[in-house]
Amino acid sequence: MSSCNEIKDIDYQLPKECPQENCTINANSLVEIEEKFGCRKMEDGKIIPQSWCRECRKKSVKSK
Repeated sequence: MSSCNEIKDIDYQLPKECPQENCTINANSLVEIEEKFGCRKMEDGKIIPQSWCRECRKKSVKSK
């Protein structure tokens, strides 16, 4: 997992919302994206926000 603070050129829009059904998590700043979603480093080195919030990712792992 990468820090969102490393983001230099990123394609994201605020507010960032979790796409999972029935999830109401959203972020209104880069700090909130870091806290609620986290970021990841792509193969090309670009750092992007995770699409699902941390809570939905946890739920997804537990249900497998």
